[in-house]
Amino acid sequence: MKLSRYVLRYDIEDGSVYFNTKNNHSFLITNELKKNIQENKTKGSEYIAYLEENRYLLEDNEVNKYLKQIEDRNNEILEFTILTHGDCNFRCKYCYEHFKNIGMSIETENAILKFAEEKLSNSQYHFLRIAWFGG
Repeated sequence: MKLSRYVLRYDIEDGSVYFNTKNNHSFLITNELKKNIQENKTKGSEYIAYLEENRYLLEDNEVNKYLKQIEDRNNEILEFTILTHGDCNFRCKYCYEHFKNIGMSIETENAILKFAEEKLSNSQYHFLRIAWFGG
């Protein structure tokens, strides 16, 4: 029995508080109750069922499920970072980049629009996110 990576434990004087960051659920277990469960003086299965029901225990393939959630969410968003101009206005002293004073051509603009239209028309994406970059 292993706790989920989303569970935090805070030890207090007479026990421990467990907090599940995934569902905002928490509970307190006293040291006496914990000892009784470990020594099988109390029906531990009731408590294990409670922990499973409230997702405190490590689930099979928990990490893979989480990565799949992220992937599914990311697959709904068509995301671009568009460099509109090759020259940066910030001029940060620590920057190692050597920008050139060139702008985006009309051909490149049209190619971006065409690409976005093709991707959005297949209905795989539900959102379009554009980050603009450049001077």
